[in-house]
Amino acid sequence: MSNKKRPNLKGKGVDFFLEEEKHVTSEVTQSKVTFYLPSILLDKLDKLWLDLRRKNRKLKKSEIARIALTEIIQDHEKKQQNSVLSQHLTTKRSQW
Repeated sequence: MSNKKRPNLKGKGVDFFLEEEKHVTSEVTQSKVTFYLPSILLDKLDKLWLDLRRKNRKLKKSEIARIALTEIIQDHEKKQQNSVLSQHLTTKRSQW
């Protein structure tokens, strides 16, 4: 049995059951997404991930993708048409 004190319900009525729980947290919410990528790019990601995991066993592929996307978005926000992303999209070149 827990020694935790039960919250006071007096005067709350149905609102107690309808209000959302208020959590104080510093964590950023994350969402799962799906992207279709060429097999050769996935192979390169796997190789990179395995190489980096030798130094950091907790590293996830999602972290690599988050960093890569953050960098390319920041580059595009700063450089607009001269960004790496814009150059790839306008020349329609693809490495993989």
